[in-house]
Amino acid sequence: RNNRLIALFVFIPIHLILYILACLNNKTDILNISFGPLLDLLYWIMFEGLSMEYWVIYVLQYGLLLYQAVLVNNIFKSQFINQQHWMIFIVYLLLNMVFQTSSLGLGWHLSITILIYIVQILIKISQGKNVYKELFDVCFLAGLAIFLVPSFIIFSPFVWIVLLRQRSYKINEFAIAFIGLIIPSVWYLSYIYVFDVSINMYAYIENYIGELSSLPFIGYDDFVFFAILVYIALSSIFNIQTNFSRSAVKNRNFFILQFWLLLFSVLGFFLITEKDKVGVMALSIPLTFIISFQLINIKRVLVADVFLTLLFLASIERQLNFL
Repeated sequence: RNNRLIALFVFIPIHLILYILACLNNKTDILNISFGPLLDLLYWIMFEGLSMEYWVIYVLQYGLLLYQAVLVNNIFKSQFINQQHWMIFIVYLLLNMVFQTSSLGLGWHLSITILIYIVQILIKISQGKNVYKELFDVCFLAGLAIFLVPSFIIFSPFVWIVLLRQRSYKINEFAIAFIGLIIPSVWYLSYIYVFDVSINMYAYIENYIGELSSLPFIGYDDFVFFAILVYIALSSIFNIQTNFSRSAVKNRNFFILQFWLLLFSVLGFFLITEKDKVGVMALSIPLTFIISFQLINIKRVLVADVFLTLLFLASIERQLNFL
């Protein structure tokens, strides 16, 4: 346990230095990454209303990134292990660095944080009976994320598929879910009406459709690592599938949820507008759960150490782009 804690304290400063170097190396205008009406309002409050500096976004992004890693670590720990284990925390941060978090923009960091909360709530719904609060929360968060980053609408089918396969619902439960879903829209429309703000929604739609014409970019330097990552992910899925029937019900529900999230994350890689090294960030959530489960249960510790080393080197290369 002490070795795990020491590894965490050694890793975080190295990760922070790497993130700072990545921010200095970033040439993307992060204010124009996402086309979202609520995000435009947030940026206006930050930079026009409060006169914040540009670097504040990077600080907020890093804080959200650490918070996401803590959430993912706690979800995994409560699902599979009864003691504190920081490897999931480290794997999540490294995968995020591979997916170019410094150039992603605040909107996607907020939306990914919301997506992790949604995963956490969906797990509670699968294990609970009176889930009125959870249904409201998950639909409210899904609606809020769409207003932050409209591309997040790709994950709406994921939420409803997981909800509907878990259990049957009463009419009043559907009504509560619908109310939660539309509240962010009501808030934003009220803001437009009260402050007489003119919003050109066609501009957002036009920008989104225009960006869809570009294909995801993966350089030659990335291909080898992604091939290794795909191999590890597929072998992890195969091992999970082999022992699936012997797993506890809550673990089966957990992995089914992760497989659906993985499917929609891959789909999102091709459909969201932020394609160049940033559109795959959502993949880090299911991949962290699936790969960490394999690494913790693997008998050959050397294989896990080699993978973590390769993941660390890949995160350095992806952020600093020295190849």
